[in-house]
Amino acid sequence: MSKPQDVFAFTKQFVDSKKPLNVLCNNSGCMINERQMINDEHEANFATNTLGT
Repeated sequence: MSKPQDVFAFTKQFVDSKKPLNVLCNNSGCMINERQMINDEHEANFATNTLGT
C-alpha cells in the first residue's frame, strides 16, 4: 500500500482479469516514529496513510 506503482499494477491486473468485484475493503495505516523513506520518493507514514488509501 505504500508503493503507488504496486497498487496501480494490482489494479490493472485485476481489471484485466475481468473477474467480478463484490466487495473491497481498504484499511491501511501506520504510525512510524522515525522518518523512513520509501524508494527515496515518499515518507513511509505519508505513503501508507495517504497515497495507499
